[in-house]
Amino acid sequence: MIPPLMLDVQPEHWVLDMCAAPGSKTLQLLELVQGTEGQASTGLVVANDADIKRCNLLIHQTKRMNSPCLVVTNHEAQSYPMVKRTTDAGQELLQYDRILCDVPCSGDGTMRKAPDLWRRWTPGSANGLHPLQLKIAKKAAQLLKVGGRLVYSTCSLNPVENEAVVAALLKHCEGRLQLVDMSQSFAPLKRRPGLVTWKVRGKRAGSKWFDAWDQVDPSDPDAGGLVESMFPPLEGSETALSRCVRVLPHHGDTGGFFVAVLEKTAELPVPASHVSQNARKGHQHTDNDKSDHRDVPAPTPAPAQASAPAREQAIPADGPECTEASVLETTVGPSDPQDQQQGQPEQDGMQEQGPKGILPKGQDVVAPAAPREDQGTLDDTPPSRTVLDPPKERPLTKSKKSSGVDPIVPVTDLDLLHSIGDFYGLSALPYPLHQCLISRTPGAPVPKKLYYISSSAKELLDADRRGSLRVFSVGVKAFERQSMKDGSVPCKFRLAQDSVRFLAPYVSKQRLALRLSDFRALLKHRCLLTTGNESSSVPLLSDPAAVEDLRSGRCGPGTCVISIRKDDTLEPIVESGLSLEEFTVTAWQGAKSLNLLVGEVESSKLLDALADQFAPAETKENKGESRKMRNRLVMWMIDESVVIFHCDAFR
Repeated sequence: MIPPLMLDVQPEHWVLDMCAAPGSKTLQLLELVQGTEGQASTGLVVANDADIKRCNLLIHQTKRMNSPCLVVTNHEAQSYPMVKRTTDAGQELLQYDRILCDVPCSGDGTMRKAPDLWRRWTPGSANGLHPLQLKIAKKAAQLLKVGGRLVYSTCSLNPVENEAVVAALLKHCEGRLQLVDMSQSFAPLKRRPGLVTWKVRGKRAGSKWFDAWDQVDPSDPDAGGLVESMFPPLEGSETALSRCVRVLPHHGDTGGFFVAVLEKTAELPVPASHVSQNARKGHQHTDNDKSDHRDVPAPTPAPAQASAPAREQAIPADGPECTEASVLETTVGPSDPQDQQQGQPEQDGMQEQGPKGILPKGQDVVAPAAPREDQGTLDDTPPSRTVLDPPKERPLTKSKKSSGVDPIVPVTDLDLLHSIGDFYGLSALPYPLHQCLISRTPGAPVPKKLYYISSSAKELLDADRRGSLRVFSVGVKAFERQSMKDGSVPCKFRLAQDSVRFLAPYVSKQRLALRLSDFRALLKHRCLLTTGNESSSVPLLSDPAAVEDLRSGRCGPGTCVISIRKDDTLEPIVESGLSLEEFTVTAWQGAKSLNLLVGEVESSKLLDALADQFAPAETKENKGESRKMRNRLVMWMIDESVVIFHCDAFR
């Protein structure tokens, strides 16, 4: 899709998708941040949506990536919380390198693929959405770093939802946000420049059109719901608005949409109302202190203490140097350090239906918990360089639950961490296990599931000390608890397929390399016999090197990581876009067999990818022709269905 591409996302960027559901653009952003290495990236994608059900859909769409760099939050975009983090220079506002604002819109640009919109669309639909769209854009500008890029997009062609919002945003930012000229980028894309003049109509049916705000009479019934920001700006901003991108459906046989690319050149100005409100709070606090101690003799002030007038001077004054970040530094967070330690997050329930509903069974969701003095934190520093040395073990108290949402707690059990690290040979991780593993079951003797998070996701969770972010989901499932009656496997957790592409490069034990024929047989039959005679339904492992690894104990019983052995005779023709490292699966080695621990859908996809990558040329040509015939049949069936639908509709 075009809007994520215009963001120019790099693997090290922190990206915020403010209105992410259903998740197609978020998945595209994840691919850009994750890169092609298949390992944890220093970047981060925060996907937000205001609707709980759409958050579930968002997680379902992005589950194909299984990325530890994804954090899903549930907030209204116009009220997205401002988080502060502590750095060497002090506390600073957490901002993002790239922000995508694909805001809610009337959707009149999608009428070709959604003809039912014709019955619901009205000329006043855009007027009702304009204030919300402008609030979301303003919040995005606050959360954007200086030098960062913001993309505002809609699937609408109404200028009230598009150019009017951009013009009002530029006016609000007072030159600290500039439109980027994208006319030379994406040359094959057919587009039109943004509008510089337009008319506005009231919500009521049959309302008249207005050319400018000065023509609007508040007493006029036709002017109901109109605001000044809906109209073209009076100053000369034609050059700026013409840099917007309009894609019309008939130009490229696509849907219609609007895109505006903006860059932040300086911190935004602070409204005078915010500064005066903070000043009033400071005066009230000073007066309360005086009234509370009016009967107590005033102690002699120490030289290092600041007096009340000095505190008042610390409040930013209304002036050109006063920025949004400077005011937030004085207002965000508790003033009392004790309150900061005991602050509890506001966690809303993640319901499937209704405010008191419960998530569907099998949904993997984690949410952050506020750090406590008696609870391990994600930023604990290990006392030594050993990868498995966690901080001193502290008792995990069961954190407060809210509407069925489990909090995030770090895994600090020393025996558990050592058993996992020793069994799989995780001795070369970029950061210790206690920093990249989290759990959803605080207080449990043995957690049921352990989740893998990237360093960037950990940094975000550490910065949110007050729990202002309502985290819906974070991390990918890394380990699952297993039960062995005979106790033959020393590790209580098996490696999950969801995170094998990230952890496999660091696994030095429990690895098994198979020949291509055996690997394909394992995917097809989901089981390979390691001893005994080959049967009609289950083949026998024929790779001598793999059989020797199993017999010698280099790959013991339990979960193992299986990949394709690199062979000089193996000459892949890369068509599927996957490298040999991508063909990595988990399996359970029993006494006499290898059993695949991958779902049938995923194993089928891997088989198709193997066929595309290693099949002979003539087989590929035949397969390509069969696919073309199948696609033609599908298109014919769709066309026939559309014709029948239209005939039934007008019958």
